[in-house]
This record gives sequence, structure tokens and C-alpha cells, in this order.
Amino acid sequence: MRQYNFLLSKVLILLARLLRLYVLLGLLFAIQSKAQACPPPLQAPISEQIQQAQLNTQNRGYLWKISKGNHSSYLYGTIHVGRLEWIFPGPNLFVALTNSDVIALEVDPLDQEIQSSINSVRTEKSSVLIPQKLRQRLDRQIAAACAPSSAVAPFNPLMQAIIVSMLRGRFYGLEAAYGQEIALSSLARQTGKSVISLETTEIQLEALVPSNKQETLAILESLLAQLESGKTDRYYLRLTEIWNTSKLTELEDFETWCECAEKEIDKRMLKRINDDRNQNMAKRIDALHSQGKKVLAAIGALHMTGKLALPRLMEQRGFTVERIH
Repeated sequence: MRQYNFLLSKVLILLARLLRLYVLLGLLFAIQSKAQACPPPLQAPISEQIQQAQLNTQNRGYLWKISKGNHSSYLYGTIHVGRLEWIFPGPNLFVALTNSDVIALEVDPLDQEIQSSINSVRTEKSSVLIPQKLRQRLDRQIAAACAPSSAVAPFNPLMQAIIVSMLRGRFYGLEAAYGQEIALSSLARQTGKSVISLETTEIQLEALVPSNKQETLAILESLLAQLESGKTDRYYLRLTEIWNTSKLTELEDFETWCECAEKEIDKRMLKRINDDRNQNMAKRIDALHSQGKKVLAAIGALHMTGKLALPRLMEQRGFTVERIH
């Protein structure tokens, strides 16, 4: 218990940093609209809120122990937005953190090189022209998400729509600053553990933005239709509830309820951003483990689903895989 309380005290240290980390996400500090329909800017939590968040500490997300050779590592399915209480590790995640010496993330949001790469992504392909009607629809969604157009303008139009989709969570109290990756990266640093990026921002950008302009425009149109119809909001609300209660079976069935895989173009995008990246991440995790490192690999929860789910790939690599929660 003393060690657990010590770790929680370290979590409190990262709270002061979370607001500054909005800069890493490209635009969130710029969201200061005073319009009544907009969510208020995120404020640093007061002591009473922190105490209440600690009372709500519980097992969330999806955690596996993976063992090979003479030691064990862990897979943890994360979510990229969250609430204040979600940044406090539950009992099982605390054990995994304690038993690990390396935290492996898709990309480490606190790494200086990653931050520089994110800044370069802002201008890369940002001048892509899109049809006027599509531009007008995108601008309406940017305004509806309470994001100043000047803040998203440096990004590729498709990235702008992806950012807007993420910002929709703010209307329901879901903040990118409370995402698991930021919390785990900061916590690892506070407890003297190494943090490793399994990918680069370039790899992620290639998965998100196709090189083919026509396909990019088709995906953009599909994302805008999902935003306009309310499907994006429904998806985020259900996904976060499923993650919060660790319902793996429902998560694995997400394509039947997400309303985000109704077109062939959407299915190809989901395959590209999820399945197609899993083999390389599994290879990197295996390599780190084979070096004798005890790894906690914290990766987006949807990478734990499908035929190429990371737990399955680790089994294929000779690991004994045991689900903890």
C-alpha cells in the first residue's frame, strides 16, 4: 500500500504538466471560445477533484501478461482521450507498472524528437486543395468543435477532420490531455523507467493520410458525413464506456456498432491504421523483451482486436498470453 500511495503521489506531479501538453496535440491551447455552446477550456484540477479521482481508481482498459523465456511483459489497451480519474492507474496496471522497466508507446508524446516531428507534420501537405463545398463542410465542423480555423489551418484537410473528430469528445468531458499515453509517459519518467516509441510520426501519418488524393478526399467526405450525422459522437461515447468497463467482447465487435465501417473506403482505412501496423509493433515488443527488458506496451485498444490482434500475434511469436482484465 505504501508503494501504491507513493506512485499515486507521483501521478499528482504530472497533473501540473498536462495542460502544457496540449501544445503537443497541435491546437488545444488555442481553444478559448467563450461561446455558450462550447465546452470551457480545461482547468487545472483542484485538490477536491484530485481526491475524488483517487477514490474512483479502478481497473480500466485491457491488460495482458505475456511471458517468454525467464520473464514476463505486458500489453495494455489504451484510449487516447480520457477523464481526470482515468490517469490514476488501477490495481492491476499498478502491478504491471511496478514490474516493468520499459514503457513502450505507439509514439511517446513527451519525446523532444516526436514533438519536433509533430510540428513538421503541421505544414506537410497542408496546402492540399479540396473542392469548395467540401471545404465549407469542413469549416462548419471546425467551428462546431470550437477550434479556431487558424489553429487547424497548418494541417492537411484530412488531418483537420481527424483532429475535429477527436475534439468532439470535449463536449462529453473527454480530454486529450487525460489520454493514457500522456499519463503513462509522465508517470514512467517520474518513477525512473525508460519510455520507447514503437513507431514514428511519419509511420502514423502514412497510415492516416493516403498518398492518393482521390482516396484522401473520399475518406474526408466520409468523416465529415459521420460528424454531421452525429455518428462520431455516438462512437466516442460508446467506445469510452466499453474501455472504462473493460468489455473486450464488445470492443472486438466494434465494426458492427461503430457506424464507421459502412463503406469500403472506411474499412480500408481501419485496416490501414489498425491491422497493418500491428505486425511491426509486435516485432518491436518481441525484440525488446528478448533483450531481457520487462516491457509494458501501452497501445490503442483497437489494436487488440481482429485477426491480427496484438495478443494473437504475440502468441504466434511464442509468448504465453494471459488476460488479466
